[in-house]
Amino acid sequence: MKNLKYILASMAVLAFCACSDVLDRKPAGDNISMDEVLSNPDYVEGLLNLCYGNDATGRDQVIDERGYRYGNGTGFYPLPVSCSDDAWDSNAGNAVYVGINLYYTGSMSASTFPFYGQGYENWTVDYQQIRLCSQFIQYIQDPGTAVKAEKNRGQFEAEARVLRAFFYWDLIQKYGKAPIFTEPVPSDADAAWYVDNNVHRQSAYEIAQQIVADCDYAIANADLPWRITQKADAGRMTKAMAWALKAEAMLYAASPLYNEGQDHWEEAYQQAKGAVDALRANGYKLYTDCTQPDIFGTGAGAAFRQLVTMDADYSSAPRDCETIYQVRENDVDDAGNDDGTSGGAVALWSYGYVGSGMPGTTSVGACPSQELVDAFETTDGQPILNLANPYADEKHLQPNFNNQSIYDEANPYANRDPRFYETVLYNGAHIQFQGEGAETNSIVDYEIQTYVSDANGNPGRHHLDATAVNTLYTGTGYLQCKWVQPGACALKQSNNSRYKYFRFAQSLLALAEAANEAGHTQEALAALNEVRSRVGMPNVTTNNKDELRLRIHNERRVELAWQEDRFYDIRRWTAPTGDLSAVCKWITAMYITKNADGTYNYERRTVSPNPRAGWTNRDLLFPVPQKEAALMAKFTGVSWQNPGW
Repeated sequence: MKNLKYILASMAVLAFCACSDVLDRKPAGDNISMDEVLSNPDYVEGLLNLCYGNDATGRDQVIDERGYRYGNGTGFYPLPVSCSDDAWDSNAGNAVYVGINLYYTGSMSASTFPFYGQGYENWTVDYQQIRLCSQFIQYIQDPGTAVKAEKNRGQFEAEARVLRAFFYWDLIQKYGKAPIFTEPVPSDADAAWYVDNNVHRQSAYEIAQQIVADCDYAIANADLPWRITQKADAGRMTKAMAWALKAEAMLYAASPLYNEGQDHWEEAYQQAKGAVDALRANGYKLYTDCTQPDIFGTGAGAAFRQLVTMDADYSSAPRDCETIYQVRENDVDDAGNDDGTSGGAVALWSYGYVGSGMPGTTSVGACPSQELVDAFETTDGQPILNLANPYADEKHLQPNFNNQSIYDEANPYANRDPRFYETVLYNGAHIQFQGEGAETNSIVDYEIQTYVSDANGNPGRHHLDATAVNTLYTGTGYLQCKWVQPGACALKQSNNSRYKYFRFAQSLLALAEAANEAGHTQEALAALNEVRSRVGMPNVTTNNKDELRLRIHNERRVELAWQEDRFYDIRRWTAPTGDLSAVCKWITAMYITKNADGTYNYERRTVSPNPRAGWTNRDLLFPVPQKEAALMAKFTGVSWQNPGW
């Protein structure tokens, strides 16, 4: 997409961008009118580009890059993962990492919320982009607006509508209720305008209906493609994205946190089933055949690991037919060129892998929790814990083991779901690394050692260390490897994979969840087991709705581990009056010592002697940025802030 040089990229943002018309504002010296912009097809494409990006901070796009893209310029970390029960971040206690410490200590407020780093507040930016999308839709519907080919008119409007749907989905996910605008808020809107137009925070279901309407409109356009086939178009909206958004929006709207006591599961099921059927009919499917066995091996999890660490390829016949939408990071220029210097990749290598003083590394960053490790079943298809009541105590130190599982407490990492080995580095795991000292020019097999001490009191090279300022060692007994290609250490680099917002496996899991809740048990089982079959895990066979719900929830956890889904899932599954004390208050580690005979002792311990914050009722939803909440309260006479903030 072309950048519009003649339209100001930095914008003054007030409530819902109700400022002077940003599209009429120009850089000094460029006295070009909007009529001139709309009469030039290149400039019109530039207006569409503004819907995708060029926000007030000068970013190339405003769709969150996610993954390892949260930070403060000193380090990067996967913040939502670190704030879920899947991880503990080793940067906790290091004053440089403000976001993590605000969250872990409960020191955050509506004005100092860690997810709003560097002035990027989703509420404000989402509404900025919604306004731009709505404005563009008005312009492009005018037959007098210039386009290079008439087919572009419908395609561009369809893209803008899917984009608008995306930003509304982001609002549901983070804030729950939010007002719906399908036309730009007038630049002179005052309190009377908001009252006259009954502007209020509408329910997640109402927002989901708007998302469905926009996406249906886009899907009906013959010129909107099903997939991106050229890298130059990376990040553009497609029909596949529209279907995925519809299913996700209704999944959220039907969930306990958002449904306001109404049963929307049948509708969620219909959208999820429609999405899976449409995606499948248009070539989307699970990625099941590893094409690089020399890197990823030939094990049951090889294709899974390759998928999550490789970029989607852009072709009419791609090898990756699973990825629906992959984020377009800043290092991909407008010609589609990738200079190989992705900030996400550099951060992942330096700040989110093995650490421990190894060449080129800075911090191990977020480390998988024992709770996440416990979620991976054994190869017989049995959960290792009682999913309905996984721990007998508040601190998770007394696991309720499922006696039907082949799990062995003395050998806890044997015979586990293949995705475990593609997600977690554990004591005794092996990676390839460029040798040090006399072996500098050799590739060596490198054993991960997270034990605290051996028989002589010597710690392993990655030994557990949860001290406040030591970021070189794991705080949980584990390290993550999901986003790193095997052998990346040997190359002294990480892959440049992008964050995948949606892939076909997620659509299948959305269908499994909605189908089960709506009473379509066999369809729920079929969708769930299709995902499991990729890695050779046995089918789930229960017909009990409650048991199947637990299995589906757990499947989402392991399939989507180290993505951000878990952070939002545990919230949407919680009642509005509930909290996350059972899952997020205490995070545990595996404390390992090595015996003289080479065997190990395994002891569960809490990572910190104090509970971690972020589990209270108020933490179920993000706070509306304080300045926005105050302004809208002034305009409407009612509070706009989420409970507890």
